[in-house]
Amino acid sequence: LTEPNCGPSGTMRPRVVEALGKDTFEVVDVTKLAEDDSRRGYDTPTLLVDGHDVFGSVPREDLRVGPT
Repeated sequence: LTEPNCGPSGTMRPRVVEALGKDTFEVVDVTKLAEDDSRRGYDTPTLLVDGHDVFGSVPREDLRVGPT
């Protein structure tokens, strides 16, 4: 998960590619998600696998990003 101007996303992407050995994953801009999508509550960048943050974070109401 990312959003416009998320600087750390630029660092995370090549690391994910290196870890996976491929560049076949979905990059999701949280500002483009529906307002009721729980993924809006994650800080960015966030790496979800099977819908769960790999570091154990959970979506927070206070982080929900409005649509652009």
